[in-house]
Amino acid sequence: MKLFPVYRLNSYSSKLYSALFAVACMVGLLLMIVFPKQLNSNPKDFRLVLILLNAAIYMIAFSKERIEDERVERIRGKAFQIAFGITMTTMILVCLAKNQGLNHVQPVMTLEDVFAFTLIGFIIYFFSFYLPLYFSPTWIYNDGDAAYIKKRKIIIFAFGALLLLTLGAVLVAAFGWN
Repeated sequence: MKLFPVYRLNSYSSKLYSALFAVACMVGLLLMIVFPKQLNSNPKDFRLVLILLNAAIYMIAFSKERIEDERVERIRGKAFQIAFGITMTTMILVCLAKNQGLNHVQPVMTLEDVFAFTLIGFIIYFFSFYLPLYFSPTWIYNDGDAAYIKKRKIIIFAFGALLLLTLGAVLVAAFGWN
């Protein structure tokens, strides 16, 4: 039984290209945040790179794995449930906290806030999908998969660390925390 009958997943190779593009976007965002005056970056550039990063991570989230079976589909479905639930709950709580005590109507969230929450949702999905998938010993079916899994663990760890670093920088830029 297919868990995602409405949406057709992208190929595994598109995941690889999207991951490379996402890394380039994350490096670009980090450079724009750390060196804003040297790069002469403006908010429109920041928003554009943030949109491109979200699109690349979206492509990664909706791409097939090298070995696509029912177990992968179940983990993917559960990961989407977890990510959606946490992201929506957090967005509602932030909206309520920002709107506390206001007597007039004003925008509760900016575009950067929305993209930051989208990035949070994708990061939650990333960790709730890839940690059980590649770090669970039941995933390794035979000895041939062991070397592939070991290589993937290093790549997943590095990509996850870069995602968290980028999220921290984006949250600092979006919410103005000093």
